[in-house]
Amino acid sequence: MSKRYEDIYTQNYYDQYSVGNGHEGYEDSKYTKDFLKNIAGRIYEDRKPESVLDVGCAMGYLVEALRDLGVEAYGVDVSEYAISKVREDLKPFCKAASALEELPEGFPRHFDLVTAIEVAEHLYEEDSDLFFDHLCSWGDQVVFSSTDDDYDEPTHVNVQKIEYWTKKFAQRGFYRDFSSDLSYLTRHAVCFVRQEKRSPIALAEDYERLLRIKVDDEAELAERMEKLAQQLTGCQGQMDTLRDIFERYQREKESEISQLERKSKENVKKLMKARQELDLANRALQEFHGSVFWKMTKPLRFLVDLLKRGMKKFKVTRLIYKGLASVKDVGIRETCRRARKMTSRLNETALYVKSNALTEKQRKIEENTKFQNPVTFSVIVPVYNCPEQFLKEMIESVIGQTYPKWELCLADGSDQEHGYVETICRGYAQKDPRVKYQKLSKNLGISANTNAAIEMAAGEYISLFDHDDLLHPSALFQVMKVIEEQHADFIYTDECSFEGTLENPTFAHFKPDYAPDTLRSNNYICHLSTFSRELMDQAGRFSTEHDGSQDYDMILRLTEKAKHIVHIPRVLYYWRVHAGSVASGVGVKPYCILAAKRALQDHMERVGLKGEVTDSKVPSTYKINYELDETPLISILIPNKDHIDDLKKCIDSILDYSTYKNFEIVIVENNSTELRTFEYYQELEKDSKIKVVTWKGKFNYSAINNYGAGFCSGKYLLLLNNDIEVITPNWIEEMLMFAQREDVGAVGARLYYPDGTLQHGGIILGLGGIAGHAQLGISREDPGYAGRVSFVQNLSACTAACLLVRKSVFDEVDGLDEEFQVAFNDVDFCLRIRDKGYLIVYTPYAELYHYESKSRGYEDTPEKQERFQREIALMKTRWDGLLENDPYYNPNMTLKIGGFTIK
Repeated sequence: MSKRYEDIYTQNYYDQYSVGNGHEGYEDSKYTKDFLKNIAGRIYEDRKPESVLDVGCAMGYLVEALRDLGVEAYGVDVSEYAISKVREDLKPFCKAASALEELPEGFPRHFDLVTAIEVAEHLYEEDSDLFFDHLCSWGDQVVFSSTDDDYDEPTHVNVQKIEYWTKKFAQRGFYRDFSSDLSYLTRHAVCFVRQEKRSPIALAEDYERLLRIKVDDEAELAERMEKLAQQLTGCQGQMDTLRDIFERYQREKESEISQLERKSKENVKKLMKARQELDLANRALQEFHGSVFWKMTKPLRFLVDLLKRGMKKFKVTRLIYKGLASVKDVGIRETCRRARKMTSRLNETALYVKSNALTEKQRKIEENTKFQNPVTFSVIVPVYNCPEQFLKEMIESVIGQTYPKWELCLADGSDQEHGYVETICRGYAQKDPRVKYQKLSKNLGISANTNAAIEMAAGEYISLFDHDDLLHPSALFQVMKVIEEQHADFIYTDECSFEGTLENPTFAHFKPDYAPDTLRSNNYICHLSTFSRELMDQAGRFSTEHDGSQDYDMILRLTEKAKHIVHIPRVLYYWRVHAGSVASGVGVKPYCILAAKRALQDHMERVGLKGEVTDSKVPSTYKINYELDETPLISILIPNKDHIDDLKKCIDSILDYSTYKNFEIVIVENNSTELRTFEYYQELEKDSKIKVVTWKGKFNYSAINNYGAGFCSGKYLLLLNNDIEVITPNWIEEMLMFAQREDVGAVGARLYYPDGTLQHGGIILGLGGIAGHAQLGISREDPGYAGRVSFVQNLSACTAACLLVRKSVFDEVDGLDEEFQVAFNDVDFCLRIRDKGYLIVYTPYAELYHYESKSRGYEDTPEKQERFQREIALMKTRWDGLLENDPYYNPNMTLKIGGFTIK
């Protein structure tokens, strides 16, 4: 680096004088990357270069964006610090070098296009001639921009008007391309092109043409502005009218609410009466289903149902059907976004399935592996009217297992019209004695048929298998490995749905390890489930009362009693999607939903939980409204420094919207400087629910909260940022219903950015390096991968921007670790809570806005960055074993920011 510029282009330059300009630091700035990605696209579209040199490439974001478009892009920058931050795979193409020097070794000598954006003003005037000599020798086209505003910025040592730079280019045979509009880049941006010496006449013509177009455009713009002003005047009157209507509507609704409260007791009586009438109707319906008329009309009902299913016979028709349903539910824009996301995920899934296929080499290794204590697996399959091809493929997938000690128990309840089922099954049983077959006298229902298959079983372990699905060839081998190595008594694997053949996978479900609250929200365990016979004897056989969700009921009972549950994070089960299967959509079998809710309600009674199971927004997921044992005092703890507008919005939303009333608010004042801050504190303390205490030390989020906790009187602490705004009125109740449980240590909420996109749906360890927010930035309507942000679940951590914890648990782990002054204190706090044996729960039903980082800013000084690096090092030292292996995530998923895409 040239010694003359060494003191200017330091890390501090990129922290204080870069794109982002007070909103974000240059490094890792989403604003900067998106801005330069847009520039790259426009440059590529306008100029079609095959090779580009970016002079002043900073951290290589423009080079990165151009290379993503297939352009051979290179970059140089005078700052070694900036180049050190270039992405690793781009470092061969971005070098620390001055534009006053020759290009680095290994770079091409000539390019289709050279970009020099906001560079020239950073060079001393005496160096400008050499700079332009190099610039014009490296390419025939130069995209050039230099500010003519004299900012008070130490790096601007040669600020000039555009005519100065134009002269420099003209002296070297480069003239402005008047046909290019680069205003999308900066208002100063110009493209200079090497040309034969231009005549004054040609230059004058180009100039006049540009001036004429500009004048015409300005005249048209003035006319439009005048029309817009007239429209706005009319709109003001409409807004006044709308305000009057809204105020009248508000008064009417307040009156209605008062009337509803008076009638609430009457409504309870009506509800009880309605339930009695519903019971009578259900009994009448059962009698009707047993009537002669109902039985006689069975053929007609069959034809009607067949006609409905015909609408979904072909894949394209089904996609259109689903697309129209999605447009109705979430609108065209969200449907298009989901379609793009689905296409990307289908491509990722297809690549995974291909890579997951068993090679011949691996098959030989597994087939020759000897286990010390091999067990026999009884693969249980209730068969009912299975299509011929599906049945054969299912049986062949068991016969093709690399682990040989298995038996396939087929209990056949098919009707006479499907006699081929018996022929096929008996044929396989004659060829392989491990295939056991029994023809049932009649169809007993899914649970009873499964129990009949279990009666045939002699193995030490039971594996559940559907009659139209497929097993991966390594499925039983991998299960045997964890049985021998970990002594597991309940094992489950990841799974993938497919249509037709495995070359057409539709969704790979990569699951977390065992998580009880996640399981109470949906049957994420599902396939492949294997368990010991001893465990099954304790839990009992399949229940006919839960037909339709018999697996869910069985898994709940088994996991209640299991000693060691192990999850194998690999797709070893393939779930076939076809008309009539649950995999094609729960709407096919709506009785499954009712059966699942019954299974959950029974489970809650067995484990001593009180509450009501209700439907969730996402199909096949459920919400449990737990009863509150009490309404204890909750201390809402809010650190604050100035930013009174944010704090007022936060406090007002708590006081105005919250339906839970037994709370106090403790504000911890930390080095505020504005007079209006303290005036607002005085106003707040008139409310007996609110008190302000003062922390006089430097900012340390952990220390401030620990200090504030000492002034809290509540049984629970609710850690809350001052830039939070309440959305759901019952947010406290939704969190408290979990925090009251003895097995739960802390509860986090669902937080949105002001534009409604997701800011916090739980924290995943390892995302972005140490830990990151799950599925960051997805739309509010998006349920997330496998619905993960839309139902209650267990996670490793949740943000302390809104975190409810029992005071006893807070004290048990000695509060927040004060070595984490700003970053990762909440992650470390949650992990220490988990170390004590407690669960962390995330609930999407407590919704709030989070105006993140408005109060304290960014890591924009060397001191802050040094502190940040210390906290990273401490996290790696303390939690190294977990940071890349979050049990509530999956090793098949990426650790890029947001996560939940396949590696």
